[in-house]
Amino acid sequence: MSRIRLDGYADGGQPASPAPATGPAASLLGQYTRREIESAIRRLPPLPNTLGDLVDKLNNPDSSVRDITARIRTDPSLTTRLLRMANSAFYGPRAHITDVDRAVVVLGFRTTRNLVAAAAVASHFATFKNIHSFGPQGMYRHSLAVAVFCQTLALRAGAAELTPEEFFVAGLLHDIGRIPLAQLYKTHRREFEALPYDLAALVACEQELFGLDHTVVGGMVADHWKLPEIYRELIAGHHTIEATGGGGAPALVALADRWTNGRGIGRTQPFSTEAAVARLADAAHVEPALIAGIEADFRHELEFYLTTI
Repeated sequence: MSRIRLDGYADGGQPASPAPATGPAASLLGQYTRREIESAIRRLPPLPNTLGDLVDKLNNPDSSVRDITARIRTDPSLTTRLLRMANSAFYGPRAHITDVDRAVVVLGFRTTRNLVAAAAVASHFATFKNIHSFGPQGMYRHSLAVAVFCQTLALRAGAAELTPEEFFVAGLLHDIGRIPLAQLYKTHRREFEALPYDLAALVACEQELFGLDHTVVGGMVADHWKLPEIYRELIAGHHTIEATGGGGAPALVALADRWTNGRGIGRTQPFSTEAAVARLADAAHVEPALIAGIEADFRHELEFYLTTI
């Protein structure tokens, strides 16, 4: 495998070209075709209609609480999650909340939308178990952490390209391309376990074994689910943003991903991502002091979601 930096790029600043495969990976080249991966994507359950309907309503300034709660009531699981969150110690209600309308008022539109998004994808992450570098429920914990960090940082930094809620969804879905590859990760666990423990090596191994990596597959999933184009771009580009010299929303999502990996959230151990975080913070025009300043709020918010969803 080629020698690459932690951010996944060669010293010249361009994406590292895959080196000729050697060892076990060499015999696997060509084993998987794009059609087979597309077939795995087509087998994914669709995102619940509840998500799309509620996102539309929550984005509409003319929507009323009644519009939103009427849709939530059609989903018993979502209703249960919403009431549990509204009654959590984080909100400390004076009286036990048993009504969906009251729960939405207590939580607010922003938290309600985030809950809907997280609940909608939780079942997809449930199939992602015992995968190299992720701990138990690690994929979901990592994705939720990136979502919370994205939103928290966007709020503090005044990022204007997307709403804070849209940054939350982008962070939640950024690694969705790993889901169709879950079985392949299990099949080739030995190849992944033989790698150095860094993100670039893992992505390069995906390219060698499967012919494409999880970011490309993620873009394909976004197309399959008919997600808005901005989400497809953020999902497909979160490991290549430094090579393109871009900033803005893509850099902020990539920054959240690297920062979270550097804390080991959802992983079996932290990755070394300090250099990548510094470069991405500069690209996103985020001061390092701002990142350090939001950590306490981030961890409080993440604990809130993890204990109520």
